[in-house]
Amino acid sequence: DQSQYGSTLAVRAAVEEMVGLQTHFGGEELLSQLVNSFKTDFPRRLGRRWREAVIADGKSRSTSETIEGNQDDSDLLIRYGTTLLAALVVESTLLVGQIGDGEMMLVRPDGTVEFPLTCENEDVGAVTDSLCSAESHRRWRTAALDSSKGGLVLLSTDGLVNAFSDENQLKAFARILKERIQEFGLLQVASSLPGWLDHFSGRGSGDDITLAVIMIQPGPNGPAENQTAADTTDHETSEQSQGGRHVIGNRTTGIRGDGKNILGGEEKAG
Repeated sequence: DQSQYGSTLAVRAAVEEMVGLQTHFGGEELLSQLVNSFKTDFPRRLGRRWREAVIADGKSRSTSETIEGNQDDSDLLIRYGTTLLAALVVESTLLVGQIGDGEMMLVRPDGTVEFPLTCENEDVGAVTDSLCSAESHRRWRTAALDSSKGGLVLLSTDGLVNAFSDENQLKAFARILKERIQEFGLLQVASSLPGWLDHFSGRGSGDDITLAVIMIQPGPNGPAENQTAADTTDHETSEQSQGGRHVIGNRTTGIRGDGKNILGGEEKAG
């Protein structure tokens, strides 16, 4: 499926661009420049890198027809079109960006849940901005947040939002997930997520959900340290060079209703 591979190409492009940003603007004294570049340059550079990757992939897959000219490129980009959410933790600052639907939530240590990238003008029906949109770099929403006290970051496709009847239930899910992580640990909770999501899927609409979880812990001298767990498309476990861990799985999820007994009951982490 070209749209799914378009998402893979987008994630690769985002990671490469963010690593480049952090490398170029390394050091706390350059943090303000990094924040400014993330908000202004990152969307444009990412879009260009993604388009180049899509066109190259499309040409490599083409057999009976060639892909030449702006019109053909435009048609190809639409077939690979994808939304994207991105997050980068640098020192005590959390940088987040989004194009299209989905949701980014930050659960503060006191349990407050923030939606820093919520769009005021909601998209109609299934229509949403995408990396294939005209001037896509202008359609990004970005924010720089203080993460010095730590917190839990959730990045999700719109399936998670649609799994709950209202914003309060979505906030409850985020808070309870944070409590489970504090009680059982990030990796134990990540190992239990597939079972929870299967349970949700059996009760709900069966919408696909990609969910990335970042637990930011205040460092010993103030700057925040982070660990990550992602529920995406392939089964594997890997470890980052700086100690963060990724746990990856594949589940079709969806639940609608009152949201009771979220992450509780017969299945517990650990």
